[in-house]
Amino acid sequence: MKKSSQFFLSCAALAVIIGFSVFVYLQEKKLLPVWLIGVAIGFVLYRSGMCFATMYQDIFLFRNFSMARAVLLLMIVSLIGIYFIQIFAHLNGQTIPGKFHSFGVHTAVGAFLFGVGMTLAGGCASGTLQRIGEGFLLFWFVLFGMVLGSIFGAYNYTWWVSNFYTHQPVFLSDVFGWVPGGVGSLLALGGIYYLTVILEKRSSICKRSEKNDGKKAKPPGGGLPLSSINNTEGT
Repeated sequence: MKKSSQFFLSCAALAVIIGFSVFVYLQEKKLLPVWLIGVAIGFVLYRSGMCFATMYQDIFLFRNFSMARAVLLLMIVSLIGIYFIQIFAHLNGQTIPGKFHSFGVHTAVGAFLFGVGMTLAGGCASGTLQRIGEGFLLFWFVLFGMVLGSIFGAYNYTWWVSNFYTHQPVFLSDVFGWVPGGVGSLLALGGIYYLTVILEKRSSICKRSEKNDGKKAKPPGGGLPLSSINNTEGT
């Protein structure tokens, strides 16, 4: 019964996607690729379970770095793709795409608040959308809180920028050049990726040593304390 209901729900979701694709195509043809890319990204997100909140929870609670490596690979692939797009625009005399924002105290405060919020909520922005798609009704409240917080943050953004010192945006290609800036960014992400591999190996070694120490410390006689065994032998 469960499999049949899932099949009908899948067919209904596919029908909605196709119907909305036709609607978008009739209204504005240029938006159809954007819609299809969004559907593809949503499917990959659902199948991969990518979530920044889960990544940090796995690192600090379970010493599991698999999700962190997945996020780093995502950043590396995205960096390569965006970098080629920016170089192409630069060589053709076009405006370099990308949003370059200033940073300061407001960035650290916002990052801290968002980190605490996504940990308590159990999901980041992508994880929240993923769980809503899976049918978790509770995450509708999380999404509402995110939207409300974003509106409040956008309303007060000018106050933070005007009352706290902010550093100007830093574009590494302007500072070091296109090739050194891109290679340096890839090396930095690759170094963090390699660091996660080392930390996970050390964590697994520590877990195995703890298990071995626990087996060695286990008293004879099926787990009975050594004192009780000596007393039975004396009687």
